[in-house]
Amino acid sequence: MLVGVVVSYGLWTGKSWAWWIYLILLVLGILSGLASLPHGLAGIAINGIIIYYITRKHVKAYFGIT
Repeated sequence: MLVGVVVSYGLWTGKSWAWWIYLILLVLGILSGLASLPHGLAGIAINGIIIYYITRKHVKAYFGIT
């Protein structure tokens, strides 16, 4: 729980380390969804959409990532 609060604060304040941790967690979520097919399809889709969004140019700029 503490890790979630710390990462959430980092995302809220635009810290690049939080962006990277969140991206890794999203990828792990997709892998977990693949392991639990067909029930994991919703999680795969949601995590994929979030990955698409956080890798957009304006979002990466907010986190200071080029």
